[in-house]
Amino acid sequence: MPSTLLPITLDLKNSIEVIKYYGRTFKKQICKIPSLCWFGDYPTLAALNKHYKTNVAQSWLMNNLTELSEYAGAKDKITKFQLENCADAIYVNFYYLKISEMMLFFSRFEWGYFGEFYGAVDPLTIITALWDFVRTTRKGVLLQHENELKRQAERERASLQLDWSQYCEKRGITERACPFKKTEKGVIVSDFHRKESNAMAMQTALDIINNTLNLDKEHLDMVKDSFKKYHNCTPEEYLKKEEL
Repeated sequence: MPSTLLPITLDLKNSIEVIKYYGRTFKKQICKIPSLCWFGDYPTLAALNKHYKTNVAQSWLMNNLTELSEYAGAKDKITKFQLENCADAIYVNFYYLKISEMMLFFSRFEWGYFGEFYGAVDPLTIITALWDFVRTTRKGVLLQHENELKRQAERERASLQLDWSQYCEKRGITERACPFKKTEKGVIVSDFHRKESNAMAMQTALDIINNTLNLDKEHLDMVKDSFKKYHNCTPEEYLKKEEL
């Protein structure tokens, strides 16, 4: 998901420019559009280090951890030792997260999604919250997105599916003579119990190979199995045999 509002770039000179470009202003803007954080084509932490051949991801993380510490207003600020080790721990365990996803995590921490610090900024609290963010929130969002893509693909497949009666008309055969049958549920299934001429069987084999009816994988496999049981060969094998 590209964005002209918040352009993606790795054309920066060093960690200072990366921190500046992917800074608080960028974070405030992108986190208004969570879908862009999840699905935008922004670099992962690992991609940052690989591209710049330095620990730029850890430097960026330390900057955000410092901002979180300042924002929390805890009495005891996070120490340099804690900063470095917390950034390393995040990188080692979550190197696959995009910088935009990390921005969303830090923003939601500031918004109170993960509780609060008591007296001091605790790296363990941050790491624990990040595990929760990945295992529940991120997992749920990605699963929902994957299911929606599947539903969309199914809708597109259904819109392209050749109507059964249109298929019969195209082949110049009656619905009774059609080797495919439409069930009460609207599903196209195979019916090869009646004898077809070689020419008709060849056309049926070709239609199965080309998936002319645009069946989903499950029903296409069912049709292929039925064809094989009736003709003792696959549609591909049938065509080769008849061409000899």
